[in-house]
Amino acid sequence: MLKGDSTFILDYRFFDGQSTCNGRWKYISKDTVLLKCDTEKFPAQLQLGYMSNRIQKATILNRKQIQLGKIVLSKL
Repeated sequence: MLKGDSTFILDYRFFDGQSTCNGRWKYISKDTVLLKCDTEKFPAQLQLGYMSNRIQKATILNRKQIQLGKIVLSKL
């Protein structure tokens, strides 16, 4: 979820784990944002499901959806 104060929370859930990324976002074009996860402490990097790609581009589709790679994320 992208928040108005330029922060975001990205939560991946999959069969045998979960990964969460908190960070900041910024526009890099009219419909594209750059998501940059905050640095986490060392033990978190060893956990199952750790999100190693800490900087990602996302395309804004509409007010409730963004596309991250081939995945469309929707606001609940």
